[in-house]
Amino acid sequence: MGERFDDDRKETITEEQKAARWDAIHSRVTNVEKIRQQYDGWLETDERLAKQLEQCKTPILDLGCGIGIDTLHLVENGHRVIACDFSTEALNQVKQNIPNEKVKVLKFNMKEKFPFGSELFEFIIANKSIHYFSEKETKNLIHELYRILKTNGIFAFVVNSTNDSNFGAGQGKMLEENFYEVRGTTKRFFDEESLKNFFDNEHWEFIYMKEDEIQGDRIKTIQLQNNSDNNKKITWTCMVRKK
Repeated sequence: MGERFDDDRKETITEEQKAARWDAIHSRVTNVEKIRQQYDGWLETDERLAKQLEQCKTPILDLGCGIGIDTLHLVENGHRVIACDFSTEALNQVKQNIPNEKVKVLKFNMKEKFPFGSELFEFIIANKSIHYFSEKETKNLIHELYRILKTNGIFAFVVNSTNDSNFGAGQGKMLEENFYEVRGTTKRFFDEESLKNFFDNEHWEFIYMKEDEIQGDRIKTIQLQNNSDNNKKITWTCMVRKK
């Protein structure tokens, strides 16, 4: 995997098609209880993350919030949240199901400059939302994260693993190494080396990174040996600090 590229490496899925796909996914009728049940516990899988989160008293930025699964969890634990997505339907679900003064919603595309001032946030999360971009777009996105985080600010995130073969790793049309058009969207898959390259040690300090499996609605750290269960999704859960 990662050694042979398709002859035509141009992306063929438009931004309009991606937006329509996510709007269709997020337009399904839901309610607060269904949203609550989908939370997989990733913000409590490491005591360092849980401690940092508990100490944060300023608004938390939830990038790619979807229908508000993490937003709801944070609000119910006393946090203020700015919930962001580029799907109108996703944000409609947040507004409908989490009508709380502690939540603000904002629509924007992470491919573009983030609509925030510099050094504004102490804590940002992104749960499976930053692995849809090309290498250039990913680097720009991380640059924007660095810009809007305060010094020593925390970015906690979950991304696809290159071991996630059940959910598209090594499949579809290869656009770049570990970046594919697959199942109607684009997906990037990360290994430890690529994570450290994107979050270079000149600007970021890794507090932790671990490879996890998600099965059902729960997440747990795994040892990847003879893993053949085709219902399991394999991800990286990471926390980095801005230097």
